[in-house]
Amino acid sequence: MLRVLAVAVALCAFVLTGLGAPEERFVCGDATLTLDPENTWLPVSAQWKGVELLHGTMGVNHFFTSFEFRNKFYRGDNRNAWPNQKDPRFATDIGPATMERLSGEGFAGAKVRFENSYARVERAITIGDGAKGFTLNVAYRIEARRDFVIHETEMFGLSVRLNPDFKTHILFDAREGADRTLTVEGDGAPGATADLLNSGVTAFIAPEKKVGVLASATGNWADGGAAASAGMTEVKTGRVIELRVVLLCMDATAPALTEDVLAAGRAMPARQRAFALTRTARALLQMKKPDEAEPALLRAAELNKEYATPYALLAAIRRDSKTTGTLSQTEAWVEGAYRSPYNYGYILSGGGFWKDKRLTEEQRRLAVFNMLMAVENTLFYADYYIWAARPFEEMKMYAQACAMYRQALWAVDRLPRTEEHKEKCRKQFRDKIAELERKLTEENYTAMPPLLPVRAPQATDRQP
Repeated sequence: MLRVLAVAVALCAFVLTGLGAPEERFVCGDATLTLDPENTWLPVSAQWKGVELLHGTMGVNHFFTSFEFRNKFYRGDNRNAWPNQKDPRFATDIGPATMERLSGEGFAGAKVRFENSYARVERAITIGDGAKGFTLNVAYRIEARRDFVIHETEMFGLSVRLNPDFKTHILFDAREGADRTLTVEGDGAPGATADLLNSGVTAFIAPEKKVGVLASATGNWADGGAAASAGMTEVKTGRVIELRVVLLCMDATAPALTEDVLAAGRAMPARQRAFALTRTARALLQMKKPDEAEPALLRAAELNKEYATPYALLAAIRRDSKTTGTLSQTEAWVEGAYRSPYNYGYILSGGGFWKDKRLTEEQRRLAVFNMLMAVENTLFYADYYIWAARPFEEMKMYAQACAMYRQALWAVDRLPRTEEHKEKCRKQFRDKIAELERKLTEENYTAMPPLLPVRAPQATDRQP
């Protein structure tokens, strides 16, 4: 009998083990927080008075789109970010993790420590009663364990996505003289993002649940260093970035949902207005008002000369709405390139600019040379050499085009892509090289592009 009981207990233990580690649950007053040990203790649920606050699978995620050593990776610490994704560019970047339960008067939660490919990370998630009411607090402390580059500041941050029930969001209208809020209605999974740009406070409302959330998102250097550039930011070993999102819950009709958004907008430091204007423009686009979004984007670009995102959004408006305005899609991409000159998206998505009939021959060649400068950068994505090859081929400069395709063929081996994709690229590039070599060795060509005279300034008479 004892032997049978022992076998039954062992079998039960085996079954439980097969089901995975049990979830960790925390309770504080009217709130509960549930974390998944198999997803490095990221939340699967956070409820206040029975209302689910977070998205079921992507409630919290630290993301980093990295451009390094001619590779591009989409990194995250939430394993649900890339379900069933076999492309190696999409990486769940997290090492072994440890969890410490946190509790005290009026709060409960957990602190998780782990390392990833570039940093040592501490993530603390707590629920509790703050001075203004119930809060869900998500905080990351990210210490660089090697030098790395954030290609654009918005590519590195903390995302907290809400339950799709939060269909209404309210943000500050950052346009000069507006001094009001904008209300956007729509389905989807809204949320707050913390990065080093700090673009403002947002309120979210779940009308059917009669619950509102005031979301504040902040990012800072832990040592109080100077504000990050809106473009490329180099992070040295040992530097610490702190990211935090705080959700303050209240009744959906609470005046604070609008009043606090207004107060935060009015108190916004001048350097943040460009980023707040970009958020305003995004909201206007959701409201189907692209004509109003464009001036906001142009003003954001005027306020911050390093900020490329307004031009990227403007290019997207041209592409999607087929509208006309101050800049064409190509011109918007190129203006973005001058803000972030080594970003492959900006400089090469505007690659067709060199064919613009309004350009002089000198300007056309400068545009092509800018593309060559862009591909020199080690952050450049490898297979985009072909973008720089195209203008040379169309100018019948076959030797230069062939050289660029050879460089692209070399770069394929470094691509973080599947072997099937790499082989497809290799065939494409080899075929093009063979075509260009045939032209170089079998065709007479005399219609070379005209040379542009370059003369050094004449020496002037010098006084003895």
